[in-house]
Amino acid sequence: MMKKLSPFIILLIAVIQLCAQSKKELKNQNEDLKKQYEELHALKRSLELEKAWMKEQTARLYEENLRKQNSLDKTESVVKETKDLVIKTRSELKQQGDSLSDIRKLKEMSEYELVHQRLLTENQKLELEQQRLETERQKSAQMILLISLAFILSVTGLLFYLWISRRKAGTILEIEKKKSDDLLLNILPHEIAEELKRNNGKTTAKSYSMVTVLFADIKNFTQISEHLSPDTLIEELDFIFGAFDAIIEKHDIEKIKVIGDAYMCAGGIPLANTTNPIDIVNAAIEMQAFMHKTMIDRKTKKQIFMDLRIGIHTGPVVAGVIGTKKFTYDIWGDAVNTASRMESAGEPGKINISKTTYEIVKNNFNCVSRGMIEAKNKGLIEMFFVE
Repeated sequence: MMKKLSPFIILLIAVIQLCAQSKKELKNQNEDLKKQYEELHALKRSLELEKAWMKEQTARLYEENLRKQNSLDKTESVVKETKDLVIKTRSELKQQGDSLSDIRKLKEMSEYELVHQRLLTENQKLELEQQRLETERQKSAQMILLISLAFILSVTGLLFYLWISRRKAGTILEIEKKKSDDLLLNILPHEIAEELKRNNGKTTAKSYSMVTVLFADIKNFTQISEHLSPDTLIEELDFIFGAFDAIIEKHDIEKIKVIGDAYMCAGGIPLANTTNPIDIVNAAIEMQAFMHKTMIDRKTKKQIFMDLRIGIHTGPVVAGVIGTKKFTYDIWGDAVNTASRMESAGEPGKINISKTTYEIVKNNFNCVSRGMIEAKNKGLIEMFFVE
């Protein structure tokens, strides 16, 4: 996930750096503008000082002309003889003074105009610079807006991606959990599987007072397997035991295990009931019917066929899960050993049951007594065939 998130993190870091750089450039531009404004203010102050100086010079010239005028008036009475000459000279001097004054004024006005023009030029430059800065500020604001929008979209996209990923992960987790639950239920009974999940992989063995155990074994399986390839042998067992699985599921019987060519199941576990002997016998009848039909089909096609012995006994057992890995649900007790002896003492195509089971199912099935039969490690046991 971190690899998927890296592009968004890099984009976020780039956006933050760009904002910081833009802010720094704007600050530098504001400082430059401030310096230019201070320089312009100093120049304006200098022009004001020059203007004041020119005003003082104009006043001084005016006073000098006034003094000259007074001096000429005084000498007029003394030198009447030269009145015309003085008048003429005064007129000339006045004209010269006016000319000089006009020239100086024109020069001062020209200099003032030049300074004013320069000031206007500087103001125009300042206005242009302000406009440029305003444009840059607007561009920066637009850039910040775009960056902010990109950041918001990135964060939104990241959150949406995380939400989708989390939802997808949740869906995948649910699918995988269902797969694991289905697999667990395919190995263990539903009640035992739920107990394992509730108790962190631990279960408690339980005692049952009445459980009917069925053993089914294929006659001469070892000799038959010598004539079959491993693949064909597995296909045959899968065909037969797959049919048995379907039969016992229909009768609410729990499959315990398969040992080679032996099939073991039990009724009345993990949920106790009182109908398990009848359920087991019904299932056994269907198993033998399936094997008989298969035998007829194989004989017609001149193929190898198999016979089945079934043994059944009812009694108390203890049931539970073995081990902490590769859980196995199993049952223990003398009833299991007796049911195994019922199978080994039976005959192909027959259902051999103990007297205990017979006493429970005799009103539901036609049974034939076999008398007392020797069972390995059990001595003589009365047995019955279910017709």
